[in-house]
Amino acid sequence: MKNVTFLRWWVLFVASVVGMIFCWKAGLVWQIYQKDDTFVSLLIIGIYLTLSPWCGFKTQAVCKAQDAGLWTPAIKELSERRAEIGWFFSEVELTLGMLGTVIGFVLMLGGFEKLDMNNTASMNGFIASFGHGMSKALYATLTGIVCSVLLKLQYFNLSQAIERGGKS
Repeated sequence: MKNVTFLRWWVLFVASVVGMIFCWKAGLVWQIYQKDDTFVSLLIIGIYLTLSPWCGFKTQAVCKAQDAGLWTPAIKELSERRAEIGWFFSEVELTLGMLGTVIGFVLMLGGFEKLDMNNTASMNGFIASFGHGMSKALYATLTGIVCSVLLKLQYFNLSQAIERGGKS
């Protein structure tokens, strides 16, 4: 069967699109948008939506080069360098998720300085800001981990194709 590598990428991509549609319909995307004041989660999603199709184009190019008998050491080296870009950005997504976590915790713990333990209204305000900061932190972490893993799966598929000499 020709282009099994590209078909594997296609299945991963379609599954992630279906997952995003499910998250959209469930209101998760809107919830992330509302709670993440830093927009780190949206940046992570944007990187994923840019590099995932790019990986598909590169996977297809590797398959076509092999099928046409054009697979040379120079094309292999170029393909490896392009795949490294994807690996780099999958790590960037994970790092941005952790950055969003730290920002959320800083915002969450920043309420301690205004806290008056003898004032009930002050305590209620602190608890509300604590929850908001915690949700920022966890949404950024979740988005970073999920997008990073999905992107790494796609680039792993591409890297395997490159190592096999572009053979499907």
